[in-house]
Amino acid sequence: MSVTTSPVGFASPAEDVMERSLDLHELLVKHPAATFFVRVSGNQLAVKGIFTDDILIVDRSLKPTINSLIVAIIEGDFVLGYFNSFSKKDNLEVWGVVVSLIRENL
Repeated sequence: MSVTTSPVGFASPAEDVMERSLDLHELLVKHPAATFFVRVSGNQLAVKGIFTDDILIVDRSLKPTINSLIVAIIEGDFVLGYFNSFSKKDNLEVWGVVVSLIRENL
């Protein structure tokens, strides 16, 4: 005696389209060795849509351009701002360039 099985019904139309799972690290991190996640504290950039507890993805391998949002060090303190908003007298050290933002909405 032998038993065989056969499928019944119709095949799923999506069976041919197997989509890869979503990998946020692959999408948002271009330079893994130089990329850091930084949590925002303070609402000094709320007018620009950046709020406390937002998570910034910061790439230290990038050079800032005029309008880059950066994490900088001024007199030993980390600060967040736009590259063109700092003056030369701020004694600014660019720590990294913000490349993306993650916000928990729920």
